[in-house]
Amino acid sequence: MPESYPSASSVALAQPGGDGPFAGWRFEGITVRRILAYAIDVALVGVLLALAMFAGMVLTVLTLGLAGPLLGLVSFAVILVGYTTLLVGGPQSATFGMRLVGIEVRRLDGRRPDYLLAGVSVVLFYVLHVATSWLLLLVALFNRRGRLVQDFLCGTVVVRTDPVTER
Repeated sequence: MPESYPSASSVALAQPGGDGPFAGWRFEGITVRRILAYAIDVALVGVLLALAMFAGMVLTVLTLGLAGPLLGLVSFAVILVGYTTLLVGGPQSATFGMRLVGIEVRRLDGRRPDYLLAGVSVVLFYVLHVATSWLLLLVALFNRRGRLVQDFLCGTVVVRTDPVTER
């Protein structure tokens, strides 16, 4: 399946005066799309967590309470981090919420992120934003591409999946 975006260097060459590594990518409304995607993903992860909680309660009863605390913590971390890591690091480089609103994650050179980069990015997202009471989300409002702190640290950008049209 071909990539929906060529590498950044070939786009910059194909479009003189392009915007450096961001040439050919669309960012209009990206912050709103990211918020909508996050809300959809929170709902989906909530369903997964509810199922895990039910399974955890059954296992807690079967182990006479021994597995309860550990199971809750592990399932929460695995589901929360695993959902985003597996989907963003996968072939479509987008969670289900991102796919629904038409966005995906890319490296600055145009390649799709691998699982390691996706995992680092999601862990940074939760650690940085929970630690700062989500104030770091304001960073997206002050840059043209709606990038968040973990995007800058990981060298990624969220782009629209619809192609650039010639004017």
